[in-house]
Amino acid sequence: MSPKINGVPGAPPRVDNTRPTSDAGTAGRPQDAAGSGDEVSLTESAQLLVKLEKILQDVPEIDRERVETIKQAIADGTYSVDAERVAAEVLRMEMGLKPE
Repeated sequence: MSPKINGVPGAPPRVDNTRPTSDAGTAGRPQDAAGSGDEVSLTESAQLLVKLEKILQDVPEIDRERVETIKQAIADGTYSVDAERVAAEVLRMEMGLKPE
C-alpha cells in the first residue's frame, strides 16, 4: 500500500500511512508467495542481456597477447596509427550516441 500525500501548496505534506480495514486481519503475517498468483517474466531484451552477461564473464578483460604485440611494435618502432581509421571510428561511435 502506498501512502497518500495530502496538503496545501506551500505547506509541508501530510502523509497518511493508515491501512484499509481489509488489511487489518493480515497485518504482521508473512504473505504466501506461492499462493498469491503473482508471476514475473522477463522481456526478450532482458533475457538477451542475461545471456550476454554470462558470455562476457568468460571473456578476459584484457587481451594480453594483443597488448604484448603492441608493446613489442612500439619498442621496435614499427607501430603505426592509421589516423583516418581512428577518426572514422570516433565519428561512427559519436553518431551512435546521438538521440534520434
